[in-house]
Amino acid sequence: MTVERTIKLYELFVKLAGVVIMLTCLAKLVSLAGSAAVLKLPDALFGIQNRWVMLVEALVEAFVPGVLLSNAAALRKLLHIRFTQVTIICCG
Repeated sequence: MTVERTIKLYELFVKLAGVVIMLTCLAKLVSLAGSAAVLKLPDALFGIQNRWVMLVEALVEAFVPGVLLSNAAALRKLLHIRFTQVTIICCG
């Protein structure tokens, strides 16, 4: 695999990750507008309402695509993607 191809695949991965993260952010914001009873229950990990946990996670997810579109270093972008994956698995 050539260096140019690796760079193109990396750029594609970062763009796709940004789109997926933004879609999950929008889904959380739409869910927050609802009135499901589960949103009022305390989160098992943090002990606060699920609504607040989802809001904080949506705000983090809204920040990450901005980093991915910036001129940040490649490692920083990958770390932001990984952090977002962990928060989705852990909290969302």
